[in-house]
Amino acid sequence: MAKGLSFLRVKVASWRYSRGRRSLADNLGAGGTHPPEEGEASEEEDYDIPDETEDVVEQLLVGLRDKDTIIRWSAAKGVGRVTGRLPKELADDVVTSVLELFSLRESDSAWHGGCLALAELGRRGLILPQHLERVVGVVLRALVYDEQRGNFSVGAHIRDAACYVCWSFARAYDPPVLEPHVRGIAGALLVAAVFDREVTCRRAASAAFQENVGRQGTFPHGIEILTETDYYAVGSRTNAFLNLSVHIAQFSEYTLALVEHLLRHKINHWDPAVRELAAKSLHNLTPSDPDYAAAQAVPLLLDLATGVDPNARHGALLALGEVVHALALLGPVEDVLGAEVSGRIAGLVSVLDERGLFRGMGGVQMRTAACLLVEKCSLAALPLPPGEDIPAKWQRLLDGCLRHADGGVRASAVSALPHFLGRHLRPGDRILDRYLEGLGEEHMEARCGFALAIGALPASVLAGRVEEAVRALGRCVEDTEEHPEWADARRDAVRALARMARTVGTGGLGDPGPLFEALLAATRDYTLDSRGEIGAIVREAAMLAIQEVVLLVKEVEEDLVSRIFCVLVQQCTEKIDRTRAVAGGVFRTLLHSRPPIPGIPHREELLEVFPEETCRDLNWASPGDTFRLFVRLLHLPRYTPHLLMGFVVSVGGLTESLVKYSSSALVGHLSSRRSDDAFLQHLCDALLRVLEENLSNDRVVVPFFKMMNHLLPSGAELPGPAFHERLLALAWEASRKSRDPQKIVAAVDLLCNLLPFSEGCRRGALNRLAVFLCHRFPRVRKVTAGKLYEALVTYDLAEDERATEILSETDWGATVEALRPARDRLCGALGLQPPVPRAK
Repeated sequence: MAKGLSFLRVKVASWRYSRGRRSLADNLGAGGTHPPEEGEASEEEDYDIPDETEDVVEQLLVGLRDKDTIIRWSAAKGVGRVTGRLPKELADDVVTSVLELFSLRESDSAWHGGCLALAELGRRGLILPQHLERVVGVVLRALVYDEQRGNFSVGAHIRDAACYVCWSFARAYDPPVLEPHVRGIAGALLVAAVFDREVTCRRAASAAFQENVGRQGTFPHGIEILTETDYYAVGSRTNAFLNLSVHIAQFSEYTLALVEHLLRHKINHWDPAVRELAAKSLHNLTPSDPDYAAAQAVPLLLDLATGVDPNARHGALLALGEVVHALALLGPVEDVLGAEVSGRIAGLVSVLDERGLFRGMGGVQMRTAACLLVEKCSLAALPLPPGEDIPAKWQRLLDGCLRHADGGVRASAVSALPHFLGRHLRPGDRILDRYLEGLGEEHMEARCGFALAIGALPASVLAGRVEEAVRALGRCVEDTEEHPEWADARRDAVRALARMARTVGTGGLGDPGPLFEALLAATRDYTLDSRGEIGAIVREAAMLAIQEVVLLVKEVEEDLVSRIFCVLVQQCTEKIDRTRAVAGGVFRTLLHSRPPIPGIPHREELLEVFPEETCRDLNWASPGDTFRLFVRLLHLPRYTPHLLMGFVVSVGGLTESLVKYSSSALVGHLSSRRSDDAFLQHLCDALLRVLEENLSNDRVVVPFFKMMNHLLPSGAELPGPAFHERLLALAWEASRKSRDPQKIVAAVDLLCNLLPFSEGCRRGALNRLAVFLCHRFPRVRKVTAGKLYEALVTYDLAEDERATEILSETDWGATVEALRPARDRLCGALGLQPPVPRAK
């Protein structure tokens, strides 16, 4: 480019358009701007343009098509600089060549380079007013450029560059020059600012609109719009689509541009999320021009809904439902649409089903959209054509979607069901019986769908059969034996119970006892599978449901309230951050409920530890914030065993931060109360009961061993020796027949940590460690030898040095038969009787 400029004189073209001088005083004194006149003197004939210039310009135009953005950007700047030194006729040729880049035959790189070049030419005043109409036309096309390629599209960089062109024109031209194009530019920029998929493009369009409002002053309602559609407001796509568009549509100059853009470019967009937002936006914009929506939008959408483009079919179905609902909110929909159009809308489900469009590729989206159409048509009281059993066809669609494998399809059907039944339920329909039978199906997805459907049924369908539905859902909640991996079905059953209670209210609920029992059973779901602790989603749903039902019923038996709060404090101290956050929110809501819930155990002590201002600022998911508070409740007898269950799985957990904060809180609290013998004895008894009641539950036993391995060496003074000997006996009982190496290794650690205590405890631990030295698992033998060696050296327990020598010199990975003599010599050195092998 530098070489090309060397051919040309350093001279500003006299023919270029100039908006004004840089000095405000000069502009005001000269009456404003100075556009060039057609007959203005020119010195173009004073010098010749070298032949090499054509080659340079050609190379620059080729650079505008390059695949690298930096080359296109440099080429655009070069085009601007070279054109500024050319005669008017040659400069017009350059502008024409740039405009030729905006062709459907050109790549997206060419469109982007062309936009950059136009911005540079416009910024320098090199696009004369007579070219503006054509230039603005291609810029408006660039503002909506979006080319789909597989599951993504290209065009965001072109739309962003087109906004830059509009920004540069605002600074380059006088208001009277740009005024004929204001309506098109303003509408296109606002459409991009609120409806573009990419946040960068929305913000670029907002900035360009702001620049035009400030420098041109001719954009209709510019200030009123800018106060809402600023840089930060358009950052949220949902806010831009659903709220900002409504604010702009109140000005009639922009209403049609917004609606037409949605119908032409967003209803058939490649991104399903954009199509859904576009449909909702059409619902919001319909009141701005209901006549256009009824006369133009609905017929267009009906054609698209049965067309060949799958994206357009999906978007059109969604939009039809939203527009019909919006029209119904303004008046009787039949008066607006007419019987024929209403019948076509009602029959869409049948047409699509006959064509097989609910199956195969795209079937999930079509089912979701069809369910929404049924829901919206039911809400709108759309008149159905006589002679066709449309409600039966809609019912078959919803029932089929309830069994679908996709969760989104099931959710759409559940959302549509109460509105459909509220409008089209016929006497004699055994809807509840069919759904109760569905709870027994041998497919998790079907059980999920029918459970949620029961919860969504209207009160008229549930009348007199609430207890039956509660029992059926309760059995689904407690089904952890036959189908332990079906946590989603149990979660949805819990949600259904809460929604059903909300639907029928306290009057229709009857005795809430069975409902609470089912929800409390769900809080004990600790199912594990390859995904992890999937029972957590059931417990979280149960706690939220308990909160809702307690606040609804208000008068709950004190025993139930006591059990609920014991569950909540346990979940507030367990290992999963998300679960603690849910439990903490429910705990706070119920504790500070107005009016107060009667029957909360130790309510005054709870309020002292958890005042309202503390709960409001507390991060319940943070172990550093919560454990230090809940540990202060350990002295309350009603909560002690449940808190210890929570602390066991947290202190014995895997996450470093969780173990750190929970163990430090527990050790610190025990150290601060070391002189309170009654409290320590009460705590130790509760700890032993936790282990004794869960001897066969590895979910508790392994963390319990790990927790005790934190407590015993920490210096926390626990009552002994009876406590230590009882702990030793329970640990041996829990681990001696185990096949889980992790559990046995944790038990070995615990036995080694019991060695420094009483003589009886020491000898009992050594005897059991001697058994593990000849365990059938080589890993257990090696770990036991290493841990025992460390303990003997650390606590100085080996009176005979032969014991440590035997441990260090023996290969404990050898066979059990080869190791027994070494193990027996070790027992002799430690003063123990060698274990006698059990007869086979």
